[in-house]
Amino acid sequence: MAKRFINDVHVNNLDISGTQIFPLPDSETSTVPSVSGRHVILMNMSLGNRFIYGFSGGTPGQVIYVVKLSSANTLQFNYNSTNTSSGNRIVTKSGTNIQLAFYGVQAFLYTGGFWYEI
Repeated sequence: MAKRFINDVHVNNLDISGTQIFPLPDSETSTVPSVSGRHVILMNMSLGNRFIYGFSGGTPGQVIYVVKLSSANTLQFNYNSTNTSSGNRIVTKSGTNIQLAFYGVQAFLYTGGFWYEI
C-alpha cells in the first residue's frame, strides 16, 4: 500500500458507507486507544509527540487507518510493547517501532491476537 499525504483536513464524525472516521481529540492521550467500530482515526498532534503501544476493542479482520494530520511532532507505533496486553499489541514488518515524522497514514490489520502493519 502506498502512503499518501493529507493536508488541511478538518473532520468531526463522518460515516461513509458504514466506515466511521473518528478524530482522536488532542485531549485523548491514551497510548492504547479504542478502535471499537472504527476504521479511520485522525490524529492532530498539536500537544506533542505521541506513542501508541497498541489498540483496544478490535475484532478479527478489522482494518484501521491512522492518519497523522500535521507535520508537527512525531507519531510512533511501538512494536510488541509490553505496556499493553498481548491482544492489543502492534507487530511491524521490520520488527521495530514505526515513526511518522511528517504527514502520513499507517494501516493495521487485527487477527484477534495482534495488530499487524499492512
